Amino acid sequence: MRVGRVAVSEQPPPALPDEAEGKALEQAFAGAFAEPIEWATVPVPADEDSIEEALRRFIDVDECALVITTGGVGPSEHAITPDATQAVIVRELPGLAEAMRACTFRLSPDAMLSRAVAGIRANTLIINLPARPRLVAQIAACLAPAIAECIGQIASIKVGLKPGVGSEGIEPPTYWV
Repeated sequence: MRVGRVAVSEQPPPALPDEAEGKALEQAFAGAFAEPIEWATVPVPADEDSIEEALRRFIDVDECALVITTGGVGPSEHAITPDATQAVIVRELPGLAEAMRACTFRLSPDAMLSRAVAGIRANTLIINLPARPRLVAQIAACLAPAIAECIGQIASIKVGLKPGVGSEGIEPPTYWV
């Protein structure tokens, strides 16, 4: 499965995103999906045009089944990844973004501040993820079944999961009850 990663850096150029987040992302998805993943990563500044261009290239030219952005999903004025993503997607999948926030809330209560979105363009699923490695692993385990199902429906690619993946479910924090 071909997966594109747009690594958004909110730091002034020539700063690049932390490579630890890329390694954490690759490990988390390799731990969830049975299929080998062919990764392509492009670092971009927190600029809407740059993010949109990278997304369109991965979708329209490279024909990736999944494109993941990392970084730029918070409430600050420089966190514009969701805005650029919404300009590119054709259909939004709000349930995936809601599930991301729910499954990471216990690890990081400020997850509810995330503006991350998910959606579809052509035969590609696009998901905004935070830049924090520990949250990415949780999100990958939580969303893997839905990601596999979505890719199967929009791209007709059967994506298998490793045994036990997705059985964790999303449980509300104990103080919600």
